[in-house]
Amino acid sequence: MRLRPTGSSLVLAGSLCFSLFNAACADTLFKQATLFDGTGKKPFVADVLVKDGRISQIAASISDAGNAEVIDANGKAMLPGFFDIHVHWTPGGEPPSIPAIAEQYVIHGVTTVTDFHSAPESYAPKRAWLANLSAPHVAFAARMSTPGGHGAMWADNHTTYKISTAEDAAVAMKTLAPYKPDLIKLFADGWRYGRKEENTSMDELTMKGMADAAHPLGLPVVAHVVTVDRAKKAAGAGVDVLVHAVQDGDADEELVQAMLSANMTYSPSLAVYEVTEAKKAYYDEEALAMADNRQKHSMYNLKLFSEAGIPVATGTDAGMPKTPHGSSTHREMELLVAGGLTPEQALVAATRNSAAALNLLEDRGTLEAGKRADLVIIDGMPWESISDTRKVEQVWIDGELKARNNTLVTPQPEGLPPAVKATALIDDFESSSGRTALNTVYINHRDTGVGHSRSLSQRVPKEDGSGYAYFMQAALSNKEEPEASVRMHFTPGAVVPVDASAYNGITLSVRGEGEYFVSLTTGSGECETSFSATPAWQTVQLPFSAFCDGKLDSAQLLMLETGKHGKAGDSVWMSMDDISFY
Repeated sequence: MRLRPTGSSLVLAGSLCFSLFNAACADTLFKQATLFDGTGKKPFVADVLVKDGRISQIAASISDAGNAEVIDANGKAMLPGFFDIHVHWTPGGEPPSIPAIAEQYVIHGVTTVTDFHSAPESYAPKRAWLANLSAPHVAFAARMSTPGGHGAMWADNHTTYKISTAEDAAVAMKTLAPYKPDLIKLFADGWRYGRKEENTSMDELTMKGMADAAHPLGLPVVAHVVTVDRAKKAAGAGVDVLVHAVQDGDADEELVQAMLSANMTYSPSLAVYEVTEAKKAYYDEEALAMADNRQKHSMYNLKLFSEAGIPVATGTDAGMPKTPHGSSTHREMELLVAGGLTPEQALVAATRNSAAALNLLEDRGTLEAGKRADLVIIDGMPWESISDTRKVEQVWIDGELKARNNTLVTPQPEGLPPAVKATALIDDFESSSGRTALNTVYINHRDTGVGHSRSLSQRVPKEDGSGYAYFMQAALSNKEEPEASVRMHFTPGAVVPVDASAYNGITLSVRGEGEYFVSLTTGSGECETSFSATPAWQTVQLPFSAFCDGKLDSAQLLMLETGKHGKAGDSVWMSMDDISFY
């Protein structure tokens, strides 16, 4: 056995557990750590043996550990890895990329998170990408809203499914099942905090239909709910977790009993609502007063629910403005304590309760033999002072040391995954599969907002009988810059880029009326150009040099989009065929 200490003097030489690609780790024996195991026990000193990425044994003293590497953890705290069950991995946010977001969670000891921001087509390629990064475990949430509902304002129907009935919910779940989502998120409450127009809300029957469809597949159902009335409906529908604070008023006993009867968990996401100095620029005096009043209700309801025995979990809504990834999880625990929980209760919220909320408690969330070795070693006693959670010295995921002293052990690869070679044909619309020649979906896109343009597109026979084309028509919204378009990803989910540098540009056959745009998206952003169309078919060639003033990176292409910027209330149409690189 080899001995090495924790902390800044940690020695890395000879360890087998630092492969970027999660190779099998050497067995590790942690000696005399002070364990907060998340089960409700008081902290205790013990040895912890990790084998094959899982906790093998916990005992007062372990002397027979074979060839395990020994780490002296005397005087250090060991906790289960923290959870954040409410995260948006927003592209272009702070930080702006998946590798950078993953790094922030790992260095802060957050080893399991959700992603409420991804389309199902992207789950598989993102899972493969994350497996090659230093990253937390990520549970992907399938998004459900109502037409005109919150969460549907910006997202296409492949990202946010729109459901209005229990039958819609059943069909959506059947469509989603092959993508293997890890949970379902319902944008169920349309109240916009008293400051904006209210969105539509999801009725109880639709929520219940979704719960009835998801639960047999072992999928928890969480809901964006922020009002007392909608929380009662969510509890009656069998929703498992509320992932926002109830904040339009103080909860009553009826709601408490409904949540208890439904075995519901409460994750108030206090961090996103806290008006920090960084957020004050977004608020005027009236808005500040309203935000303060809402947070008072949030704190009252947190204490009420917790004292009634409703489990509390940690979720932050990180990825929203000025709610940073990673560090916000620690702030959430501090706010839970400010709201009436003890530091021990806040730690259980961030570990055991959050694992249970995601149906993962048999696998992780507590320090127990047989469970996944997701471990955080802290130089402090966070069960006495909750801010000590920030004193993270080591983070282990699946028994592998990933970070020490706020730095990844292995530097994170930057940018996108490696590009694959582009093939010439994007689509000729001859297949009836409903997918492009690249095996990707067609996505109807439009301007954002509750009131937005509406489009319909489909594969149709060509007038001369020469095959099929793609037809789109749209009614543009009544706003200044409405638009409607069709998007085609070059790989499923537009996660892995294609290298089209062997080609000169894009060509397509098209008919329509007026000016249309074509946009190409890379890892650095969008590049757009335009062309004119007439009702007669014509072939258009758009060289890469026409995009971004000739600065388009054609070796990192993610998506093609074509459509029309129009005027408020316009009706527009276009047909296209034989789209390819040339």
